[in-house]
Amino acid sequence: LEVRYPDQTFSGQLVFHGTKRSAELVEVAPGHTASDAYLLLPADRILFMGDLGFLQSQPFMVYCDPQAWVAELEQMEQLDVEAYVPGHGPLGTKADLELQREFITLLEELVGQAVSDGLTAEETLEKTLPAPFDDWIQASSARWEANVWSSHERLSGESES
Repeated sequence: LEVRYPDQTFSGQLVFHGTKRSAELVEVAPGHTASDAYLLLPADRILFMGDLGFLQSQPFMVYCDPQAWVAELEQMEQLDVEAYVPGHGPLGTKADLELQREFITLLEELVGQAVSDGLTAEETLEKTLPAPFDDWIQASSARWEANVWSSHERLSGESES
């Protein structure tokens, strides 16, 4: 086995044509992180989401742009895809992407309301989201804490970013 290091970068889209299929590497706006992309196998109707996908689990939102991430998920839902392969969680469907979008949106609304009500991040941590998201929160309380703190900092204007 010979190790080969990356020797090419791309912007927008990069298409690979193989003997059996083509693969499309697609750059998307900063959502989960400052540099996001997914890999689409159009003929197989499979989308490899990388860290854009946290299916059936609480997404890690500390470095994200929530509105951009939600828009990217909506864009991926519009693709002719049967299977979504996330970076985190099980193989998913369009319904799983919808749940992830809903989680991000509800967390933003919850923290935004807490900021409007003058609550601290610590006080906001005592709040929760409805089912099925309450189970996601209980499964990873450390992630919930990080998500609430970072969202609170951003929405209250206390964030440096």
